[in-house]
Amino acid sequence: MKFSEMNLKPEILKAIKRSGFEEATPIQEKTIPLVLEGKDVIGQAQTGTGKTAAFGLPILQNLDKQHDSIQAIVIEPTRELAIQTQEELFRLGRDEKARVQVVYGGADIRRQIRALKQTPAILVGTPGRLLDHLKRGTIDISKVKTIVLDEADEMLDMGFIQDIESILNYASSKHQTLLFSATMPKPILRIGEKFMHDPEIVKIKGKELTANLIDQYFVRAKENEKFDILCRLIDVQNPDLAVIFGRTKRRVDELTRGLQARGYNAAGIHGDLSKYTAEASQLLDDYSAVDLVAALLKNLSKDAESVKVKITPEKPLPFKSKHGNNNHHFKRNFKRGGDRNERYHRKPNARRGGRKHDFVIKKKD
Repeated sequence: MKFSEMNLKPEILKAIKRSGFEEATPIQEKTIPLVLEGKDVIGQAQTGTGKTAAFGLPILQNLDKQHDSIQAIVIEPTRELAIQTQEELFRLGRDEKARVQVVYGGADIRRQIRALKQTPAILVGTPGRLLDHLKRGTIDISKVKTIVLDEADEMLDMGFIQDIESILNYASSKHQTLLFSATMPKPILRIGEKFMHDPEIVKIKGKELTANLIDQYFVRAKENEKFDILCRLIDVQNPDLAVIFGRTKRRVDELTRGLQARGYNAAGIHGDLSKYTAEASQLLDDYSAVDLVAALLKNLSKDAESVKVKITPEKPLPFKSKHGNNNHHFKRNFKRGGDRNERYHRKPNARRGGRKHDFVIKKKD
Protein backbone atom coordinates (compact mmCIF):
# COMPACT_ATOMS: atom_id res chain seq x y z
CA MET A 1 0.00 0.00 0.00
CA LYS A 2 1.23 3.49 -0.83
CA PHE A 3 1.20 6.26 1.74
CA SER A 4 -0.86 8.38 -0.65
CA GLU A 5 -3.72 5.90 -0.16
CA MET A 6 -3.89 6.44 3.61
CA ASN A 7 -5.63 9.84 3.62
CA LEU A 8 -2.70 11.56 5.27
CA LYS A 9 -2.26 15.33 5.22
CA PRO A 10 -0.37 16.83 2.25
CA GLU A 11 2.31 18.18 4.61
CA ILE A 12 2.93 14.68 6.00
CA LEU A 13 3.00 13.12 2.53
CA LYS A 14 5.52 15.76 1.50
CA ALA A 15 7.79 14.79 4.41
CA ILE A 16 7.43 11.10 3.56
CA LYS A 17 8.35 11.74 -0.06
CA ARG A 18 11.32 13.84 0.99
CA SER A 19 12.54 10.88 3.05
CA GLY A 20 12.41 8.70 -0.08
CA PHE A 21 9.50 6.44 0.93
CA GLU A 22 6.48 5.62 -1.20
CA GLU A 23 5.13 2.25 -0.05
CA ALA A 24 4.37 1.34 3.53
CA THR A 25 6.08 -1.57 5.26
CA PRO A 26 3.84 -4.42 6.56
CA ILE A 27 3.69 -3.05 10.11
CA GLN A 28 2.88 0.44 8.79
CA GLU A 29 0.25 -0.82 6.38
CA LYS A 30 -1.59 -2.79 9.07
CA THR A 31 -1.13 -0.38 11.97
CA ILE A 32 -1.66 3.14 10.60
CA PRO A 33 -5.35 2.72 9.61
CA LEU A 34 -6.15 1.25 13.05
CA VAL A 35 -4.40 4.07 14.90
CA LEU A 36 -6.12 6.69 12.75
CA GLU A 37 -9.44 5.14 13.80
CA GLY A 38 -8.49 5.74 17.44
CA LYS A 39 -8.09 2.08 18.41
CA ASP A 40 -5.58 0.70 20.87
CA VAL A 41 -3.00 -1.44 19.08
CA ILE A 42 -0.50 -4.11 20.11
CA GLY A 43 2.10 -4.49 17.38
CA GLN A 44 4.56 -7.38 17.40
CA ALA A 45 7.43 -6.72 15.03
CA GLN A 46 11.19 -6.72 15.16
CA THR A 47 13.47 -3.70 15.14
CA GLY A 48 14.03 -2.22 11.69
CA THR A 49 10.49 -2.65 10.36
CA GLY A 50 9.46 1.02 10.39
CA LYS A 51 7.60 1.08 13.71
CA THR A 52 8.41 4.73 14.39
CA ALA A 53 6.50 5.85 11.32
CA ALA A 54 3.78 3.30 12.10
CA PHE A 55 2.81 5.21 15.24
CA GLY A 56 4.39 8.57 14.38
CA LEU A 57 2.43 9.33 11.20
CA PRO A 58 -1.02 8.86 12.81
CA ILE A 59 0.06 10.95 15.81
CA LEU A 60 1.15 13.78 13.50
CA GLN A 61 -2.06 13.41 11.51
CA ASN A 62 -4.22 13.84 14.63
CA LEU A 63 -2.32 16.75 16.22
CA ASP A 64 -4.44 19.78 17.11
CA LYS A 65 -2.33 22.88 16.52
CA GLN A 66 -4.72 24.97 18.61
CA HIS A 67 -4.31 22.66 21.61
CA ASP A 68 -1.50 23.99 23.81
CA SER A 69 -0.64 20.83 25.76
CA ILE A 70 1.25 17.57 25.42
CA GLN A 71 -0.88 15.46 23.07
CA ALA A 72 1.31 12.35 22.69
CA ILE A 73 4.02 10.60 24.70
CA VAL A 74 6.46 8.04 23.32
CA ILE A 75 8.31 5.95 25.92
CA GLU A 76 11.63 4.41 24.81
CA PRO A 77 13.94 2.12 26.81
CA THR A 78 17.22 3.97 26.12
CA ARG A 79 18.40 7.51 25.49
CA GLU A 80 19.73 6.48 22.05
CA LEU A 81 16.33 5.21 20.93
CA ALA A 82 14.62 8.25 22.44
CA ILE A 83 16.88 10.63 20.51
CA GLN A 84 16.44 8.68 17.26
CA THR A 85 12.65 8.66 17.65
CA GLN A 86 12.55 12.39 18.42
CA GLU A 87 14.67 13.16 15.36
CA GLU A 88 12.51 11.06 13.04
CA LEU A 89 9.25 12.51 14.37
CA PHE A 90 10.71 15.99 13.96
CA ARG A 91 11.60 15.29 10.32
CA LEU A 92 8.22 13.79 9.54
CA GLY A 93 6.41 16.66 11.26
CA ARG A 94 8.61 19.51 10.08
CA ASP A 95 6.10 20.77 7.51
CA GLU A 96 3.37 20.47 10.14
CA LYS A 97 5.59 22.52 12.47
CA ALA A 98 5.09 19.95 15.18
CA ARG A 99 7.00 20.62 18.39
CA VAL A 100 8.78 17.44 19.50
CA GLN A 101 10.85 17.36 22.70
CA VAL A 102 13.00 14.54 24.13
CA VAL A 103 13.94 13.95 27.78
CA TYR A 104 16.29 11.31 29.13
CA GLY A 105 18.50 10.58 32.11
CA GLY A 106 22.12 11.66 32.28
CA ALA A 107 21.34 15.12 30.84
CA ASP A 108 20.88 18.46 32.60
CA ILE A 109 17.32 18.33 33.91
CA ARG A 110 17.21 22.12 34.34
CA ARG A 111 17.75 22.61 30.63
CA GLN A 112 14.98 20.10 29.92
CA ILE A 113 12.64 21.94 32.28
CA ARG A 114 13.27 25.21 30.44
CA ALA A 115 12.53 23.52 27.10
CA LEU A 116 9.36 21.91 28.47
CA LYS A 117 7.95 25.32 29.34
CA GLN A 118 7.29 25.75 25.61
CA THR A 119 4.86 22.79 25.88
CA PRO A 120 5.78 20.36 23.09
CA ALA A 121 2.97 18.60 21.26
CA ILE A 122 4.89 15.30 21.31
CA LEU A 123 7.16 14.25 24.18
CA VAL A 124 9.65 11.39 23.79
CA GLY A 125 11.55 10.07 26.77
CA THR A 126 12.95 7.26 28.86
CA PRO A 127 10.80 5.89 31.72
CA GLY A 128 12.94 7.12 34.62
CA ARG A 129 13.29 10.70 33.41
CA LEU A 130 9.62 10.96 32.39
CA LEU A 131 8.58 9.79 35.84
CA ASP A 132 10.98 12.29 37.40
CA HIS A 133 9.37 15.16 35.48
CA LEU A 134 5.89 13.96 36.44
CA LYS A 135 6.81 13.91 40.13
CA ARG A 136 8.34 17.40 39.84
CA GLY A 137 5.21 18.67 38.11
CA THR A 138 7.19 19.94 35.12
CA ILE A 139 4.98 18.00 32.67
CA ASP A 140 1.25 17.36 32.65
CA ILE A 141 -0.08 14.34 30.75
CA SER A 142 -3.65 14.48 31.99
CA LYS A 143 -4.78 15.64 28.52
CA VAL A 144 -2.59 13.29 26.48
CA LYS A 145 -4.45 11.62 23.64
CA THR A 146 -1.90 8.92 22.70
CA ILE A 147 0.74 7.02 24.68
CA VAL A 148 3.24 4.78 22.87
CA LEU A 149 5.25 2.03 24.57
CA ASP A 150 8.02 1.26 22.10
CA GLU A 151 10.35 -1.75 22.46
CA ALA A 152 8.27 -2.87 25.44
CA ASP A 153 10.09 -6.19 25.89
CA GLU A 154 13.41 -4.36 26.16
CA MET A 155 11.96 -2.08 28.82
CA LEU A 156 10.81 -5.21 30.65
CA ASP A 157 14.34 -6.64 30.55
CA MET A 158 15.73 -3.38 31.92
CA GLY A 159 13.31 -3.37 34.85
CA PHE A 160 11.16 -0.43 33.76
CA ILE A 161 7.74 -2.07 34.00
CA GLN A 162 6.87 -0.48 37.36
CA ASP A 163 7.95 2.95 36.09
CA ILE A 164 5.77 2.51 33.01
CA GLU A 165 2.75 1.58 35.13
CA SER A 166 3.38 4.65 37.31
CA ILE A 167 3.53 6.88 34.22
CA LEU A 168 0.30 5.44 32.84
CA ASN A 169 -1.43 6.15 36.16
CA TYR A 170 -0.77 9.87 35.62
CA ALA A 171 -2.65 9.84 32.31
CA SER A 172 -6.36 10.11 31.69
CA SER A 173 -8.24 6.82 31.22
CA LYS A 174 -9.53 8.10 27.86
CA HIS A 175 -6.20 8.10 26.06
CA GLN A 176 -5.20 5.79 23.20
CA THR A 177 -2.41 3.29 23.99
CA LEU A 178 -0.07 1.78 21.39
CA LEU A 179 2.32 -0.99 22.40
CA PHE A 180 5.12 -2.29 20.17
CA SER A 181 7.38 -5.20 21.04
CA ALA A 182 9.46 -7.88 19.31
CA THR A 183 8.19 -10.50 21.76
CA MET A 184 5.09 -10.72 23.96
CA PRO A 185 5.98 -12.10 27.40
CA LYS A 186 3.26 -12.27 30.07
CA PRO A 187 4.22 -9.03 31.89
CA ILE A 188 3.82 -7.14 28.61
CA LEU A 189 0.43 -8.73 28.00
CA ARG A 190 -0.66 -7.80 31.54
CA ILE A 191 0.05 -4.15 30.74
CA GLY A 192 -2.19 -4.54 27.70
CA GLU A 193 -4.96 -6.05 29.81
CA LYS A 194 -4.68 -3.40 32.53
CA PHE A 195 -4.24 -0.19 30.53
CA MET A 196 -5.64 -0.90 27.05
CA HIS A 197 -9.21 -1.08 25.77
CA ASP A 198 -9.98 -3.95 23.38
CA PRO A 199 -6.63 -3.64 21.58
CA GLU A 200 -6.18 -4.77 18.02
CA ILE A 201 -3.24 -7.19 17.69
CA VAL A 202 -0.94 -6.91 14.69
CA LYS A 203 1.79 -9.52 14.20
CA ILE A 204 4.47 -9.34 11.54
CA LYS A 205 6.28 -12.61 10.88
CA GLY A 206 10.03 -12.75 10.44
CA LYS A 207 9.82 -13.48 6.72
CA GLU A 208 8.00 -10.18 6.16
CA LEU A 209 10.53 -8.05 8.00
CA THR A 210 12.84 -7.25 5.10
CA ALA A 211 10.19 -6.79 2.41
CA ASN A 212 10.65 -3.58 0.44
CA LEU A 213 13.20 -2.29 2.95
CA ILE A 214 16.42 -2.34 0.92
CA ASP A 215 17.39 0.73 -1.11
CA GLN A 216 20.63 1.01 -3.07
CA TYR A 217 22.30 4.24 -4.17
CA PHE A 218 25.06 5.01 -6.66
CA VAL A 219 26.71 8.40 -6.26
CA ARG A 220 29.76 9.72 -8.15
CA ALA A 221 32.14 11.44 -5.75
CA LYS A 222 35.77 12.33 -5.29
CA GLU A 223 37.75 10.23 -2.84
CA ASN A 224 37.98 13.00 -0.23
CA GLU A 225 34.24 13.70 -0.46
CA LYS A 226 32.91 10.15 -0.09
CA PHE A 227 32.56 10.11 3.68
CA ASP A 228 30.71 13.45 3.93
CA ILE A 229 28.33 12.40 1.13
CA LEU A 230 27.72 9.09 2.89
CA CYS A 231 26.79 10.89 6.13
CA ARG A 232 24.48 13.30 4.31
CA LEU A 233 22.78 10.38 2.55
CA ILE A 234 22.17 8.64 5.88
CA ASP A 235 20.79 11.84 7.42
CA VAL A 236 18.43 12.49 4.51
CA GLN A 237 17.16 8.94 4.01
CA ASN A 238 17.18 8.09 7.74
CA PRO A 239 17.21 4.29 7.25
CA ASP A 240 16.41 1.95 10.13
CA LEU A 241 19.33 -0.19 9.02
CA ALA A 242 22.14 0.51 6.56
CA VAL A 243 24.80 -1.87 5.22
CA ILE A 244 28.03 -0.26 3.97
CA PHE A 245 30.70 -2.26 2.17
CA GLY A 246 34.41 -1.44 2.36
CA ARG A 247 37.08 -2.86 0.04
CA THR A 248 39.59 -3.67 2.79
CA LYS A 249 39.58 -4.40 6.52
CA ARG A 250 41.40 -1.12 7.11
CA ARG A 251 38.77 0.80 5.18
CA VAL A 252 35.97 -0.85 7.17
CA ASP A 253 37.69 0.14 10.42
CA GLU A 254 38.12 3.74 9.21
CA LEU A 255 34.45 4.00 8.25
CA THR A 256 33.36 2.51 11.56
CA ARG A 257 35.44 4.93 13.62
CA GLY A 258 34.36 7.89 11.50
CA LEU A 259 30.65 7.08 11.80
CA GLN A 260 30.93 6.47 15.53
CA ALA A 261 32.68 9.82 15.95
CA ARG A 262 29.69 11.51 14.29
CA GLY A 263 27.25 9.81 16.63
CA TYR A 264 26.04 6.93 14.45
CA ASN A 265 25.55 3.47 15.95
CA ALA A 266 28.04 1.73 13.65
CA ALA A 267 29.78 -1.65 13.90
CA GLY A 268 32.45 -3.10 11.61
CA ILE A 269 32.41 -6.71 10.42
CA HIS A 270 35.24 -8.37 8.49
CA GLY A 271 35.55 -11.49 6.38
CA ASP A 272 33.34 -13.57 4.10
CA LEU A 273 29.96 -14.01 5.76
CA SER A 274 28.20 -15.88 2.96
CA LYS A 275 28.72 -19.29 4.56
CA TYR A 276 26.81 -18.12 7.63
CA THR A 277 23.75 -16.84 5.76
CA ALA A 278 21.64 -19.97 6.22
CA GLU A 279 22.39 -20.19 9.94
CA ALA A 280 21.66 -16.48 10.40
CA SER A 281 18.33 -16.84 8.61
CA GLN A 282 17.37 -19.73 10.88
CA LEU A 283 18.33 -17.78 14.00
CA LEU A 284 16.19 -14.81 12.92
CA ASP A 285 13.25 -17.17 12.54
CA ASP A 286 13.75 -18.50 16.08
CA TYR A 287 14.86 -15.35 17.93
CA SER A 288 14.45 -11.60 17.70
CA ALA A 289 17.24 -9.45 16.26
CA VAL A 290 17.60 -7.66 19.61
CA ASP A 291 18.18 -10.97 21.45
CA LEU A 292 20.81 -12.06 18.91
CA VAL A 293 22.72 -8.79 19.10
CA ALA A 294 22.57 -8.87 22.90
CA ALA A 295 23.99 -12.41 22.88
CA LEU A 296 26.80 -11.31 20.55
CA LEU A 297 27.69 -8.34 22.75
CA LYS A 298 27.68 -10.54 25.84
CA ASN A 299 30.03 -12.99 24.12
CA LEU A 300 32.40 -10.23 23.00
CA SER A 301 32.53 -8.36 26.29
CA LYS A 302 34.53 -9.48 29.31
CA ASP A 303 33.33 -9.72 32.89
CA ALA A 304 35.14 -7.53 35.40
CA GLU A 305 36.40 -10.63 37.27
CA SER A 306 38.07 -12.00 34.15
CA VAL A 307 40.10 -8.85 33.47
CA LYS A 308 43.53 -9.01 35.12
CA VAL A 309 44.79 -5.75 36.57
CA LYS A 310 48.50 -5.37 37.34
CA ILE A 311 49.77 -2.48 39.43
CA THR A 312 53.47 -1.62 39.19
CA PRO A 313 55.37 0.74 41.54
CA GLU A 314 56.65 3.96 40.03
CA LYS A 315 58.66 6.83 41.48
CA PRO A 316 56.57 9.91 42.31
CA LEU A 317 56.87 12.87 40.01
CA PRO A 318 59.41 15.47 41.24
CA PHE A 319 57.90 18.46 42.99
CA LYS A 320 58.45 21.79 41.33
CA SER A 321 57.33 25.00 42.96
CA LYS A 322 55.33 27.43 40.92
CA HIS A 323 57.50 30.21 42.40
CA GLY A 324 60.64 28.98 40.70
CA ASN A 325 64.05 28.62 42.33
CA ASN A 326 63.72 30.66 45.59
CA ASN A 327 63.37 30.09 49.30
CA HIS A 328 60.09 28.20 48.72
CA HIS A 329 61.87 25.41 46.87
CA PHE A 330 64.81 23.60 48.39
CA LYS A 331 66.39 20.19 48.80
CA ARG A 332 67.86 18.58 51.87
CA ASN A 333 71.37 18.76 50.43
CA PHE A 334 70.92 22.09 48.72
CA LYS A 335 74.60 22.43 47.85
CA ARG A 336 77.43 20.05 47.37
CA GLY A 337 79.27 19.46 50.63
CA GLY A 338 76.39 20.76 52.73
CA ASP A 339 76.33 19.84 56.42
CA ARG A 340 73.80 17.08 57.11
CA ASN A 341 73.43 18.40 60.67
CA GLU A 342 71.77 21.51 59.35
CA ARG A 343 68.08 21.92 60.14
CA TYR A 344 65.36 24.27 58.93
CA HIS A 345 63.56 26.86 61.00
CA ARG A 346 60.62 29.04 59.96
CA LYS A 347 61.38 32.66 60.43
CA PRO A 348 59.53 35.71 59.13
CA ASN A 349 61.35 37.65 56.50
CA ALA A 350 60.95 41.36 57.15
CA ARG A 351 61.81 42.31 53.60
CA ARG A 352 58.90 40.21 52.27
CA GLY A 353 56.28 41.39 54.64
CA GLY A 354 56.78 38.74 57.27
CA ARG A 355 55.56 35.84 55.14
CA LYS A 356 55.74 32.57 57.02
CA HIS A 357 56.96 30.57 54.04
CA ASP A 358 60.53 32.01 54.03
CA PHE A 359 63.23 29.89 55.58
CA VAL A 360 66.61 30.40 57.21
CA ILE A 361 69.14 27.71 58.00
CA LYS A 362 70.69 27.22 61.41
CA LYS A 363 73.37 24.81 62.52
CA LYS A 364 72.51 22.20 65.13
CA ASP A 365 74.09 22.80 68.55
